[in-house]
Amino acid sequence: MPQLAHRARPRLPVPRRPQHGTVSRLLAAALRPLRRRHGLRRPGAAAGRVPRLPNRRVIGRQWPVAASTGSGILFAVTLALLAAAVLLGTGTLRLPGRTARVEFPDSEAAALEMMNLIVPEDETAALDDLPGPKTLKTLSTTVYTVRKGDSVSGIAQKHGLAIDTVLSWNAIKDAYLVVPGRVLTLPNADGLRYTVRRGDTLEGIAKRSGIPLPSILDWNDLGTSVITVGQVLFLPGARMPAADIARALGTLFIWPVKGTISSRFGMRVGPVDGIDRFHYGIDLKADTGTSVLAAAAGTVADAGYNGTYGKYLILRHSGFQTLYGHLSRFTVAVGESVAQGRKIGEVGNTGVSTGPHLHFGVFRGGEPVDPLRYLK
Repeated sequence: MPQLAHRARPRLPVPRRPQHGTVSRLLAAALRPLRRRHGLRRPGAAAGRVPRLPNRRVIGRQWPVAASTGSGILFAVTLALLAAAVLLGTGTLRLPGRTARVEFPDSEAAALEMMNLIVPEDETAALDDLPGPKTLKTLSTTVYTVRKGDSVSGIAQKHGLAIDTVLSWNAIKDAYLVVPGRVLTLPNADGLRYTVRRGDTLEGIAKRSGIPLPSILDWNDLGTSVITVGQVLFLPGARMPAADIARALGTLFIWPVKGTISSRFGMRVGPVDGIDRFHYGIDLKADTGTSVLAAAAGTVADAGYNGTYGKYLILRHSGFQTLYGHLSRFTVAVGESVAQGRKIGEVGNTGVSTGPHLHFGVFRGGEPVDPLRYLK
């Protein structure tokens, strides 16, 4: 817990005529997250009991004591009592029923007991509905060994999880590398695995991910917002960007042209000279003038003429490049940004070719890969 530099009274708004019920509800609201975390319910014997609160003179003494204990529960309960004392401005709260005198807690056990007392009568039913120890969800994981015929999507569906939950928790960048025998870690709810980086705060992580801070605290069973570099957190309900999911699943690219596959990626007999050589892409047969589309959003990195591919275009994407060969003409220029599905040229019969078609190649990190692994 942070150490206070001085013992000055905290600045809190002071209503001119606070209502007892309002102050009591304030206390209940302040302590409700702690009650949920510890599965505490309001005991029937405590119904109608309200603590006798100290006046403002004790604030300067109690605040540093609670802050220096390191106990999140003790600190939160003390803070709630201090806030109510400042708002009320008197030493006693009186509501219908027996009034109980409760001093500031001096231990975590005393703080937990006090959480059972600071509850307005009209909130009994609502508190009864709070999750207890058996229903409050926290993170748990199981392991699964990939079997023959399994896929990431199938594993996710089998365990009632979103695909990106499985991808994130196992750092899967390429679903095709998930082979039989690999052991996967599966959480008990949808969400992403996040490793704390230098400069991170729990509040900042919550804001960026759009996940409420109390949810992150509860699911990770954290008593404070203090985190350390390298610490692994579960972000419940968080989702991966659609492009990252598509990239991992091999569905990042769309078909650049409507046509039939006349030649696949890999070794083949050259259609012109009959010599065996590796074919670094796929050939899609189509009529001259058929529109060629950008397989993914990117930037035109190169355009020109090559003795083998004739008129060609190269698009640069995030981590990938795509090659479009044997074109009859271009409809974009070098340096231009293009959206996925935009027309970039037309099918032709230029270069070494036996008929109109598109040669389509995909390069990952500068190395050729089979386009069929990434086309959807």
